[in-house]
Amino acid sequence: MNTTSDRVAWIDVAKGVAMVAIIMGHLDLGMVDRVVYPWHVPLFFIVAGFFLSTNGSIWEFVCKKAKSLILPFIYTALLVVITLTVKAIMLNGDDVASVFRRMVISAIYGLGSTKGIAPFGISNIGAIWFLEAAFWAVLLCDFSI
Repeated sequence: MNTTSDRVAWIDVAKGVAMVAIIMGHLDLGMVDRVVYPWHVPLFFIVAGFFLSTNGSIWEFVCKKAKSLILPFIYTALLVVITLTVKAIMLNGDDVASVFRRMVISAIYGLGSTKGIAPFGISNIGAIWFLEAAFWAVLLCDFSI
């Protein structure tokens, strides 16, 4: 029989694993990074989502989370995209449309690190991915409980 203490213990163990993985993912340990890096922060977000409290309707909850997570992501991503586009044009003389398109795709994809392999020519755009990841993790956890 699952009790509340069993559930809390499971969540505490999962948070502990996520925290150790986050530390390991930032130590630059070669093969460890390749194994840990793709899942360490998403796991932490998902586990943190178990402590959410939803008051009101599902629609109100989604709108509240979009306002608190997605709007800051969009504003930050636009600022970063514009800045990196101007930088690429000034330094390399690149085509505005192609650089802007590449940076928007990179922002949506959320590549915030030079670690790992960037698929499809996606560029490192900085650490703005966590807002988007937090939004989806919150929704995933809320709808799965």
